[in-house]
Amino acid sequence: MWFSSVAHVVKVGSIAFLFVAGFVMLLSMYMGVQPSHCMPAPRNQHPPRPILLLWFWPEGHKFDLSDCKPEFGISDCFLTDDRTMVNNSEGVLIYNKAIQSDLSNLPPRHRPPFQKWIWYNIDPPSKTRNLTNLDNLFNLTMSYRKDADITVRVRVFSRKKAEEFMLPEKDKMVCWVSDEDDLGVARDYYNELKKHMKIHVFGKAFGKPLEPDHYYSTIASCNFHLSFENSISPDYITKTLHDPLVSGTVPVVLGPPRKNYENYIPRDCFIHVDDFPDAKALAESLSHLDSNTTAYQNYFAWREYLYVKPRLLESHNQFLYDVCLACQHLGRKRIYRRIHDVYKWFHTKPSWLP
Repeated sequence: MWFSSVAHVVKVGSIAFLFVAGFVMLLSMYMGVQPSHCMPAPRNQHPPRPILLLWFWPEGHKFDLSDCKPEFGISDCFLTDDRTMVNNSEGVLIYNKAIQSDLSNLPPRHRPPFQKWIWYNIDPPSKTRNLTNLDNLFNLTMSYRKDADITVRVRVFSRKKAEEFMLPEKDKMVCWVSDEDDLGVARDYYNELKKHMKIHVFGKAFGKPLEPDHYYSTIASCNFHLSFENSISPDYITKTLHDPLVSGTVPVVLGPPRKNYENYIPRDCFIHVDDFPDAKALAESLSHLDSNTTAYQNYFAWREYLYVKPRLLESHNQFLYDVCLACQHLGRKRIYRRIHDVYKWFHTKPSWLP
């Protein structure tokens, strides 16, 4: 009797134990298969860097795609020129000059829905063709235009603290350094100006190329530099302005209106040809400044608080900064849109210009 009671208790206890053990096992299994999003992600975890595919090397100039971080502190994307990665790339950078004569050079039209094509063009409208065939193809623009998604142009930076500017030694009054194949409208004004003053010319345009080691120092040796654009178009302000600002030389500009320049650089750091009725009057003003040290040095007052960074002069690196900016934009602004009419946007006068 006693034995059967004990056996009954043991049996009930065993059943209870098995029930509890089974419940614990099921609970453990349930907890183990919960979706990972129920667990908080580590605070230092970031989404993977997007891939930016360089579909063409601009002008055929190749550079080290890993240089964005050491040169500019940019590491927002993974850069590649491997076209087999096209379907995995969030961005594809397309250099316009490489497609404007042959649209078959474009990537495959059937692309992933997340992929953004970036239209990269640094030429003025007068040198840009066949844009009417690019409707609804691109998602981002990269250009010298202020209203581009990614703007590549002269940038003036603020100093952390004021610095005294030391003027470089000068032994020439007026210089012009240009590597352009076609000087366009710039040549006409130059031909008129040289009737009234001596102009020292350098660069491939004049059969006198400068090595990178002598480039900035040559410009620095001149009081004035002819920063003449070969085409006059809104916002088309190129390295011909950038380089004398770096060198400590006063740029004499020919290009869009003065107000357009003043959107980007101090109004008292340059001379505009439109400020004078003709080339003779400009020559007389430059000669006066050349002999008046105080008046000349006023053009450098801005240097106490502002500065312009030198650009990479080697031909294979001249597009590196632009590509790095595209990488930075892609990694930080992951928004999708479509440009319906590139031609209309590029040929329409910007609203902020008079």
